Formats: sequence, C-alpha cells, structure tokens
Amino acid sequence: TGGGVEVSPVGTDYARVNSSGKWAAPDGGSVTNSLEIVFTTAADDWGEIKAVAILDADSGGNFLWWGTLSVPKTVLKDDTFKFAATKLTLNLD
Repeated sequence: TGGGVEVSPVGTDYARVNSSGKWAAPDGGSVTNSLEIVFTTAADDWGEIKAVAILDADSGGNFLWWGTLSVPKTVLKDDTFKFAATKLTLNLD
C-alpha cells in the first residue's frame, strides 16, 4: 500500500525507469543515487510531481519505498524529469 497516483498523461509517454545499479552502497540507514536517473521527455503535461516510489516491476508490482519530494516539480510538455547523481536519498526511519 504505497498510496499516491502514478503519472498517466493523455499521450501515455510516461514510463517507469529502471534504477537498478544506480545506487551507492547503503550508509547508516540511507542510500543515495550514484548515477543520474532520467525519465522520458514528456510529450504531454504530467502535472505536479509530489512524491516518488521505488517498485519491483515495470508495471504493477509492489511498493518497496516511497516518499514525498522536498520540493514538488511540475512537469510540462517537453520537460525531462530527472534526479541528478546524489540528489535522491532514501532514508529508513
């Protein structure tokens, strides 16, 4: 039960990104992306992105981690939503 709504723009240009191999070794209950994580360029407006989730499948699947962004991001047509290396940290509370 992760909650939230996955991006689903009219043009169906959104796709989950496989982030396997893009994470540094865990450090004290946290893990940070060591490489850039880049989504496809939006062919339509995706709206405001307020949270992210890590799932175990390309579609459907199980929530492994989820959390809100410290600063929401509005993704418009022709934008590329991405996390630069070291900018996404997952914390275990």
